[in-house]
Amino acid sequence: MASIKLPKAILFDADGTLYDSEALNYEANRRTAKLLHDFDMTWDDFDIHVRRGTKSGFMILEETGIVVDREAYLSNKAEQFRILVVERLQPQPGLVPFLEWCTMQHIRCSVVSASRRVQLLTALGTLKIDHFFEDVVSMENIDERPKPNPYPYELGLKRLGIEPHEGLVIEDTPKGIASAKAAGLRCVAIRNTTNSLSELAAADFVITHYTELQGLLLVD
Repeated sequence: MASIKLPKAILFDADGTLYDSEALNYEANRRTAKLLHDFDMTWDDFDIHVRRGTKSGFMILEETGIVVDREAYLSNKAEQFRILVVERLQPQPGLVPFLEWCTMQHIRCSVVSASRRVQLLTALGTLKIDHFFEDVVSMENIDERPKPNPYPYELGLKRLGIEPHEGLVIEDTPKGIASAKAAGLRCVAIRNTTNSLSELAAADFVITHYTELQGLLLVD
């Protein structure tokens, strides 16, 4: 059976990896676009440009010629997301026991995401898993070099003070996997409600539940 040497640290993507919030992120953008600009944002708009791409939701409106007050849009979207998180957000199956196991094994954990920091902290705090992560790399930290650029994970490694061979990444999208691999990291992809097996082909391993990952990791 294939296995992975126990890493010193695991760097987690957030949306779709720690929790499945893509649908909530879309709904927050849809509500904000409708409320502030009477614009009907479709799932296809969000999926192509935000989830699979590198754009923010307000850019979809701007590309149609709408003049957007970005600060107002982002503030409203953050509030809509907060409401939705409290109402609906759940951790990925098996995540919390896996994080507890990582603590027992002295595996350090961090988050590397293109989401805004306030959105990440809201989700992590609501799920009461924020204490498991010693570092959070967010959109504000990565300048204009989002995934699939290797920079987010290179920064995550630097902030943890470890080398690529000492880390492991958990991802759920092709651009995230590409970012991790370009940074020299091993990558495990996790299935969720919005990805497909073919999208995850470049990962070293693909899992459907965190108990599978625990089984892959070799404990000395």
